[in-house]
Amino acid sequence: MMMDCFSTPVPRDNNNCTIEISGGGGEINNIEKEQKQQQEQKQHQQQEQVKILKNGLIESNSLFKVYRFEKNMCDGGGFVLNRLIGGDKELQHVDPFVLLDEINTNSPQEYEKGFPDHPHRGIQLVTYMLEGLMVHNDSLGNKVVLKTGDLQWILSGKGIVHSEMPSSTTSKLWVIHYWLNLPKQLKMAEPDYQYVSNESIPLINRTNGNTNFTIKVISGQYLDNETKILHKSPLKSLGLNPQVLDIDIKFNNINNNNNNGNNYYYNNINVDNSDSGNSDNIESSEGDICKKESTNPFEIEINETFGSFLLVLDGSVSINNSIPVGPGKLIVFNRKPNNNCTNNNSDSNSNNDGNSNSNSNSNSNSNSNSNSNSNSNSNSNSNSSNSNSNSNSNSNNNSDSDSNSNSDSNSNSNSNIHMDSNENCTFNRVSITSKTNSRLLFFSSKQIQEPIFKYGPFVMSDMSDIHQCFIDFEYGL
Repeated sequence: MMMDCFSTPVPRDNNNCTIEISGGGGEINNIEKEQKQQQEQKQHQQQEQVKILKNGLIESNSLFKVYRFEKNMCDGGGFVLNRLIGGDKELQHVDPFVLLDEINTNSPQEYEKGFPDHPHRGIQLVTYMLEGLMVHNDSLGNKVVLKTGDLQWILSGKGIVHSEMPSSTTSKLWVIHYWLNLPKQLKMAEPDYQYVSNESIPLINRTNGNTNFTIKVISGQYLDNETKILHKSPLKSLGLNPQVLDIDIKFNNINNNNNNGNNYYYNNINVDNSDSGNSDNIESSEGDICKKESTNPFEIEINETFGSFLLVLDGSVSINNSIPVGPGKLIVFNRKPNNNCTNNNSDSNSNNDGNSNSNSNSNSNSNSNSNSNSNSNSNSNSNSSNSNSNSNSNSNNNSDSDSNSNSDSNSNSNSNIHMDSNENCTFNRVSITSKTNSRLLFFSSKQIQEPIFKYGPFVMSDMSDIHQCFIDFEYGL
C-alpha cells in the first residue's frame, strides 16, 4: 500500500486549500498583472492580520484558557475545517486528546472532496455527526452511512485504512472529529470499528426554573442527580474512559408567573412587556437576541488533574460568571500535575441542571465496563494539544508534518480502571450559564502521560515507531 493514499494536512493559507478558485477570463497586460498581484498581496496581509487577531489564545485566567482557530486547516482532499486541537503549536494536545476538528459549512467547495482513503495507527478516532450525511468505508470491510446524531468509533491499533466522504445530497455538513491517544502497550492492538445510531445514545431532559437542559452522553457515563440514574454511552473505549457530553441549554419560554416587565421568548421571537421602554434584550455579536436574565446554571465538577475542555457550538456561555464565550471557541481548563487521585472523571462529573448538591463521589466504579469488547475497545485519540500543561515539550509547529515530542513521564495505561476512592482528588466546580439558547460539548479524561510523537495520521510513543509506520504502510506489511 503506497503512502500516497493519504495527504498530510496543511495550514490553510489565503483561502487556498487545493480547491481552485476561478477568476475572471480575458487577457491581462503586465501592468494589470502587477496591480492585481499588489492587490492580492495586500489582501493576503490583511487576512493574515485578521488570522493573528482571531486565532490562537484569546483569553486566560486562573481557571481556564480560551482559544479560537477558525478555518485554519485543510485536510484530506481539500476539507476546510477548524482544527482546535492538534493543528497549531499553541495547542498541540490536551492529553489524552490529540486532535479536535469541527467542520461546519454550507459550502460544497469546502467539503465535497472529503477524506479519501488514508491510514491510521496508534489512536482511537470518534466521529460525531451534528448535521448532514457521510459515508464511511474501511479496510475491515465496513461501509456505513452516518446520519445526523450518529457516532462512529475507530480503533486504528496497528493499522487501518478508511475514508469519509460527504453525501452528494448533503446541503450542510457539521461534524466533530476527535482522536484519543492509545497507551503504548495498546498501540498495536487489532483494529476495530463500531457504529452507534443516534437513537441508541442516552439522552437526559431536565427543567429547572427558566431553563431546559438536554444532556446527550456521547462517551463515558453521566450521573443524573435528580433520578440517581447512571447513564452509560454504548460507545466503546480502550485503555481510557473519557466523558464526552453534548449539552443543550434553552430558555423554556415560561415566564414563571412573573409578568412584571420581564422579557421572555416565544419560538425565538422576543416579546417585551416592559412599559418603561427600556428593553431587557441584548443583541449578541453573533446576531442572536439575548437577555439580561441568565439561564439557571448547569453545574459540573472537574477533576483538576484531568484533561478537560468545552467547545461552544452555538450561542455563548459564561463559566463561573465570566465574560461570555461565543461559538467556535474552545475553553481549556487549567490542570495540576497528576497526584495520587484515583477517581475517574467520567463518573464524577455530575450535577446537570442547576441543582447545587453536586456529588463527586457517587460515581465511582465507572470505567465503561459495558463497552468491553475483547481485543478492540478503544476510544483513543492521537494528535497532541496540551496547552495548560507545563510538562509537555512539543517540538512541532503545525499540523502539516506534526512530529510532536511530548515528554510526559509516569505512564498510566491501565484499561478501564475501577476507581474506589476520591480521597486524594481535588475538583473545580464549574457553573455554566447563558443569556441565549446555547449548545456545547464537554470533554474530560484522565491523562495517559506518555511521550507523543505525531506525524500526519500516525501517533506513536517513539520517533522510530513513526518511521516504522511509513515502512509498514509503504510495503503493505
